[in-house]
Amino acid sequence: MGRRGPLQAAFTIKELRELVKLPDCRSVLHGEDFAEVPNVLAGLPRPRKRLTELMMQTASTNITKQESERQRLSSREWELKFFRSPCKVLPSGDGQRVTGIELKINRLEGLGETAKAVETDEREVIDCGMILRSIGYQSIPISTDVPFDVHRGTIANENGRISPDVSTITLY
Repeated sequence: MGRRGPLQAAFTIKELRELVKLPDCRSVLHGEDFAEVPNVLAGLPRPRKRLTELMMQTASTNITKQESERQRLSSREWELKFFRSPCKVLPSGDGQRVTGIELKINRLEGLGETAKAVETDEREVIDCGMILRSIGYQSIPISTDVPFDVHRGTIANENGRISPDVSTITLY
């Protein structure tokens, strides 16, 4: 699930392709999440455009007979829900297990990658037995001896390579 919409998705086209091609598994994306996308698709940078087109193709109900049959026979599925924020984990009666998650439904304010998710009064409950958290991360310095860029949350580097600084090398 994602707080914002398909135009703000942070995964790569390679990651999406791998999910879409999982054996014995159907992909569930919702066409209504892409309602405004055709209006801006032509102006997107090429990588974002390709990713968005693959999401739209996956969400499409206009599929081949072969793909329709593959989806019908799949025993598993994964679903991508946009415009959702988790707000409450629902426990079992004894409090020992998860039985679901309550989600706030969002709307976007702004455009493009800087759009902000704003909560609405709408809610949705998804029944589930497990919840995994994956929300990105912000690194912290590992040592005062290692040059660290606090604004970017990264070890100081040039093109992804840590500079060959003697104090840094001794730590590795």
